[in-house]
Amino acid sequence: MDRIYFTKKQARQFLLLKHGLLGDYKFVGKEGILSFIRQAGCIQFDPVDVCGRNADLVLQSRIKDYQKTMLYELLYIDRKLVDYFDKNLAILPIENWKYFDRERQAHRSWERSHTEIVEVQERVREEIARRGPLCSADLDIAGKVSWYWSDTRLSRAALEH
Repeated sequence: MDRIYFTKKQARQFLLLKHGLLGDYKFVGKEGILSFIRQAGCIQFDPVDVCGRNADLVLQSRIKDYQKTMLYELLYIDRKLVDYFDKNLAILPIENWKYFDRERQAHRSWERSHTEIVEVQERVREEIARRGPLCSADLDIAGKVSWYWSDTRLSRAALEH
C-alpha cells in the first residue's frame, strides 16, 4: 500500500480548503448551503443569538452572498433541511432523516413527561393545522413538565416532542 506524506501546514490548508475557509468561496447561495451541510453532515443549530446564531455564523463564513433568509427557506419553505437533535440541536439534510429512525424510537422509550405530552399532542396538532406555525407562547396550555435540562412549559415540550 502506498503512503501519502504531507506536512502539518499542508494538512491545515487541506482542512481549511475542504471546509470553505480558505481561498475563493467554494459554496454559493442556497445550493452552496445544501452542499456544505451535506459535506459536513450537520451544523449546530443553537437559537441563542449573542453576536449571531451559530448556524448563521458558520454559513456566512463559507457561503458567498449568504443571507439568513436562505437558511430559513431551506428549513421551513423548501424543506430540504431539517432541524433535529443529533448529539446537539442540529441542521441536517432532509434525506438523512430516515437514518435517525432508530434514534427516534430509542428516544421515545426514555422520554420525560411522556404521558402529559401525549395528552395534549392532538390539541397542538389541531392548533398548528388551524393557525399555521406556532411557538409555545402561542399555545394556551397550562403547566410545567420535567424536560431535558430543567422543568419547562408543557406547550414547549409538546412542540419539541
